[in-house]
Amino acid sequence: MNRSIFAALLSLLPLSALAQGISNPGVVGPGSATSAHIAVFSGTSGNIIGDGGIAAPPCSAFGTTAGTCAQGNDSRITGAAQQTTGTWTPAVNGFTVVGSAPVASGIYVKTGLEVTLTITLVCSGGCTTTASVAGTSYLSGGPPYVPSGSTGAVACAGSVDNTTGVSKGGGYYNTSAGNGQFFPPTWAATSDTLVSTCTFQSAS
Repeated sequence: MNRSIFAALLSLLPLSALAQGISNPGVVGPGSATSAHIAVFSGTSGNIIGDGGIAAPPCSAFGTTAGTCAQGNDSRITGAAQQTTGTWTPAVNGFTVVGSAPVASGIYVKTGLEVTLTITLVCSGGCTTTASVAGTSYLSGGPPYVPSGSTGAVACAGSVDNTTGVSKGGGYYNTSAGNGQFFPPTWAATSDTLVSTCTFQSAS
């Protein structure tokens, strides 16, 4: 570049920029590093990087096959990151029912060892009312996830009247009989929809 043109361009830069270029020459690295290792800042200046000691993931893209980076829905991920979902139709036992039987439905979500159950009991059509007695009425057929550190039963948040939003109280989930049984709290005869939830840590 012509020296006079360079001098003219340089004169256009503010003195603060020239000073910063002298005092802050940019980011510099160590004398040597391991190939493919992730670089990290060394110290707090923001100008020095070092070898992070960790190799970058040996993959070029996300996917579910060998040589790709795993995502949350990848079957290769095990333990706490893996999620299982499902549904079941609970059998209604020990409730006082006026009219035809209510309709029950269940959903479970297992993320790692945490299990969340949601059971809905709907009284509609020919069903007039349902009533529950704690310890006697239960909804069976749930997933047989055994609560950790227990004999097979665990306290649950309980049931809520989905029509009024009023809590009916706590219940418990029992797996000692081989399949999951949710025992709701006592509630008086009602035609409202009841939603019961339970979250616990599974033993496996």
